[in-house]
Amino acid sequence: MQLVLDTHGVALRRHQGSFVVILGEESRLISPDKITSIAVLGNAQLSSAALRLAAESGIPIFIHHPQNGKAEVRMDSIYFQNLAEVRRQQILFALDAEATQWVVSLFQCKQTFQNENLDFLARRKIAFASELGRTKTAMQALFTTFEALQTQPVDSVRLSIMGIEGNIARLYWKSLAVCLADASVFEGRSRRPATDPFNAILNYAYGMLYTVVERAILAVGLDPQLGFLHVDAYQKPTFVFDFIEPFRPWIDRMCLEAFLKKEVSDAFFESIAGEDNGILLSKAGKNWLIPKLNDYLQERIRFNNHLLSRQNHIFRCAGEFVRRLKTFKFIK
Repeated sequence: MQLVLDTHGVALRRHQGSFVVILGEESRLISPDKITSIAVLGNAQLSSAALRLAAESGIPIFIHHPQNGKAEVRMDSIYFQNLAEVRRQQILFALDAEATQWVVSLFQCKQTFQNENLDFLARRKIAFASELGRTKTAMQALFTTFEALQTQPVDSVRLSIMGIEGNIARLYWKSLAVCLADASVFEGRSRRPATDPFNAILNYAYGMLYTVVERAILAVGLDPQLGFLHVDAYQKPTFVFDFIEPFRPWIDRMCLEAFLKKEVSDAFFESIAGEDNGILLSKAGKNWLIPKLNDYLQERIRFNNHLLSRQNHIFRCAGEFVRRLKTFKFIK
């Protein structure tokens, strides 16, 4: 899990081989074995003994900007044995068919959350329930075609995987557009630039999610630039592009709820200079979205039999993947 220090005046100290979190008269002992990283979001006090324990345990410490949540400082051990081991395994894993199976498992998880979103819309938009059911069936039929690819290395089936995923995505976004009804709000996915309010919010929120996912990846020693499926973006965090996939539908759901509840104002958007149809979030839009998304990521949900915040689920999944890498044996 990620230990989050976000309360003014909280202190982190060491007692023998454990961390001690102290706030006023209350204290809590936490074993370093349970922590993947430490995030400091408020005005916290960290003792030198606690810093040494974090370094000895291979636990990175991130200090975040208090308003936008972006990590500004990372503190880590000067010794890189564990980091080198994890990244070596990441390279070997990328060459094996097991990486293909892992990528498919990401899309399987993503589709589970997409189906939950479609079920949510079916409850809210009863007139479209039958159509949404057909979309789920068609998406599942496409997903079964992944099965034949899982015995081959990612390099040899990359285009096929991305083609299948693209077809699934088209069905999903078409159904969302139908349920949002007004084409001026959302007609389909548009990225750079966004051409409607839904995409403008979605794109900015995805960008914030990228930061969370990258923090989780760095926290466990993975190389964010060593992607398996996404590999062609030079000097880009391509592994983040892989790892973020299951969590995108969480952002979709937050945006859907905001639009259906009519929380979104025209004041949240502004036109892009020189773009006929391009829009982006205004300052008012960012002031609304940033705290909303931060709160949303702190909501506790049950996922893989664990009740954690959405953010901590992401960190936990990164830790689980590292444990998988450490037991992986590459066979030439």
